[in-house]
Amino acid sequence: MSSAPTWYNTIQAYFTAAAGRPNSISCMQNSQYQIDLSNPATFPGPDPTGGGYATCGLAILNAITPPGPGQPAFMPEAPDRQFDPTELATYTAWCNAGYPVGTAPSESGEVSGGSIPLSGDA
Repeated sequence: MSSAPTWYNTIQAYFTAAAGRPNSISCMQNSQYQIDLSNPATFPGPDPTGGGYATCGLAILNAITPPGPGQPAFMPEAPDRQFDPTELATYTAWCNAGYPVGTAPSESGEVSGGSIPLSGDA
């Protein structure tokens, strides 16, 4: 578990194809709840599900938590969207910390693309 998970350093990747969840974002955006899993501002916002959760992020936590013994899955058609124990602990810590966004990679000084000219190439 990341010691201080933020949207950019950990959580954003949990809702992507790289995490084995290629359809999560489009599925939730096109659902009756229209939850935007690609936008960190969605999570601290109000719960659109009517489930009585304090935030949308906590409603999502309910959806990604594997069911207990004898309990039906919240999303039985999409068991691949449930988080493993490490992801679940990290996501829970992120919720409890107030959904910190962190620094976007482009804002952190990291350089993507481009090249450094070699001597004589400048």
